[in-house]
Amino acid sequence: MIKLKVKILGRWYERGGKTIKEALMKIKVPVVKGGSTVVIDNGEKVKEYVFNSFITRNFFGTANSNNKEIAVKLLESRL
Repeated sequence: MIKLKVKILGRWYERGGKTIKEALMKIKVPVVKGGSTVVIDNGEKVKEYVFNSFITRNFFGTANSNNKEIAVKLLESRL
């Protein structure tokens, strides 16, 4: 089980799933402005990343599915 925590504009959003993609797709952020801090916990490792506003919009904004797939691959490669 992978736990994904995201901090955007001072608020934390947390979801879990079997894969990073599943956890990422469950998170619904009402306002996507500025950068974000993403914490990934898969039980054995805990990784923390800071992303700029462009990548944050691709993850959680109204980006098309291709951009979200690229963002998921970026996170999976770093874990």
